[in-house]
Amino acid sequence: GWMFLDPTEEYSVYGHAGEMCQARMAFILGKTGGIYKRITPYPPVQNQQRCYFNIRLTDDSISGSFMFSFKGIESQHLKSLYSQIPAADIPVFTKEFVSSLTKNISYQHIIYNDAPDSVSFIGKVSLSKHILAKTDSVNYLSLDFLPGPMDFIKEDLSGDIMLLHTIDKEVSVSIENKVPFRNYSFKSVHYDENGFKFQMTSDSAFNHITIAYKFIFDDVTIRQEDNAYYKKFASFITKSFNNALKFR
Repeated sequence: GWMFLDPTEEYSVYGHAGEMCQARMAFILGKTGGIYKRITPYPPVQNQQRCYFNIRLTDDSISGSFMFSFKGIESQHLKSLYSQIPAADIPVFTKEFVSSLTKNISYQHIIYNDAPDSVSFIGKVSLSKHILAKTDSVNYLSLDFLPGPMDFIKEDLSGDIMLLHTIDKEVSVSIENKVPFRNYSFKSVHYDENGFKFQMTSDSAFNHITIAYKFIFDDVTIRQEDNAYYKKFASFITKSFNNALKFR
């Protein structure tokens, strides 16, 4: 095999193909000459992202806890970043990074954990109360606070989009109410076309509801010629995240 060392990539880890090398062509020099070789990207299972929330609805607040974890390329990137940040700046950087992953969420008491093959963040959350609306005795909980499956969703491709890695992303939120949920309603969705795999489901028990989604993309490029496929997926995702949880 080959030992990877990319001196041009600021956050790569020695011995691993960095984010700018995934599925790219490399020119390998040997004693007898050189060859072009495509670097095999890490499969989605090696680039796991997990985002879990436990929140409680009360009359005065929507709050709880969270856990985010990263493996693979994203983990390598974060490990390298943290190794270069002065200790005094780590709390500010940590809060800015975690906050950038979502909207309408305030994070407190964040702890960063560095494990051999992953990094993770745990802490407390409070959510904007505007995500919960009530009309005609029906409550509507918006899902727009959940992190999206990809860092961007565009209407059109002006060119190829080069991703930094394949994706295996799982997001779930467990919602606890002070009383049992009544007339609970949520539409599960499923998508599996042209390399995009997405499924959002829900489950309920007494005064708990869990909503979760799983997203897998096993390529590192979204090509301009696939614009129609991408627009269809982007439209599906937009509608899915407009799919509010309804209960009484």
